[in-house]
Amino acid sequence: MIVAANDQYKTVMKPLSYKKGETESILKAVVSGNFTGSPVVLFYHIRIVNEEVQSLKITG
Repeated sequence: MIVAANDQYKTVMKPLSYKKGETESILKAVVSGNFTGSPVVLFYHIRIVNEEVQSLKITG
């Protein structure tokens, strides 16, 4: 399903910055493609515990 969406909308994600925190790290990236609103800057809030992703929240 993700592959089909990426093929349809020709999405590309370019990382802009990464801030590692004690409990949460944030990846800032610009996502572009042939979709309404492109390009958009998104923030990926990642919580990793014992080398496993515990949560991922994406905000714009």
